Amino acid sequence: MDILIREATLDDAQLIAHLTRACWQDKVAESSSGHKETAERVANDLQLGGGFILLIDEEPAGSVRWQPMEADSDTWEMLRMGVLPAFRGTGLSQHLLEAVIHCAQISGVEDDCKMSCRHRGWILCSNVPCGEAVRA
Repeated sequence: MDILIREATLDDAQLIAHLTRACWQDKVAESSSGHKETAERVANDLQLGGGFILLIDEEPAGSVRWQPMEADSDTWEMLRMGVLPAFRGTGLSQHLLEAVIHCAQISGVEDDCKMSCRHRGWILCSNVPCGEAVRA
């Protein structure tokens, strides 16, 4: 299995919207806005922050996006991370998380990378020593 993480571009907005909807199908509550993901929303997120696409044997298998939070640009909110059902259970989401952490490092975030994600209306934050990934 050849694993590659590549940085997303605006040209990937439609692909990422499709991946998000496919990753969330039968996994996330039907009321989640991720089921209605649009290329326009993805493009906006990419312009404000960035994103990565997970490729397995050159085929798109997942994605993640991030944005700096308005109140603290050293805290990045991860958005819509997901891996397609056929590739789950093998730790591939770890590669997406590590890509975001590495991006934070090269962007000048010092010491601890503060990451956050939304879950059922709450923002969950954690400090992760830069360069050290965490496994859920």
